[in-house]
Amino acid sequence: MQLCSQWISSYTVLINEFVNYLIGRGLSKATSESYKHDVICFITFCHSKSLFGESVYVDKLLLTHFIAWLSEKEIKRSTIQRRVMGVLAFWEFIFEEKQIGNPPMTLKRMHLKLHPSPNPTRPLNAREFAKFTEGLSNELAAIR
Repeated sequence: MQLCSQWISSYTVLINEFVNYLIGRGLSKATSESYKHDVICFITFCHSKSLFGESVYVDKLLLTHFIAWLSEKEIKRSTIQRRVMGVLAFWEFIFEEKQIGNPPMTLKRMHLKLHPSPNPTRPLNAREFAKFTEGLSNELAAIR
């Protein structure tokens, strides 16, 4: 992902603090680095939508737009889910450690759809059915 060094550099310290926060909470370095990438992706999204001129609060509407933006890029559902979880973890860090913003909601409470549903007027083919059932497993895992 192409990043503008002028604006991403202002978030570097905060993002590095976030990675240390995650490691301190027991997440592996690999998971922490994945979440770091997710946050950079989210910041890229916010920048592309010119959201940094105003207060940005993570809520269901903003995450729905983020999911749609990721879906347009044909990113897998499991990756989208992890990116949303990374953003929620970042927002939790900002709220708890920096006392900034609103308290984050859980993914379960938001009832977000990670991809639009297939057309209900036609039956699913074998590939769509497999993808649908895989998605159910991912959804159930997220709820647990």
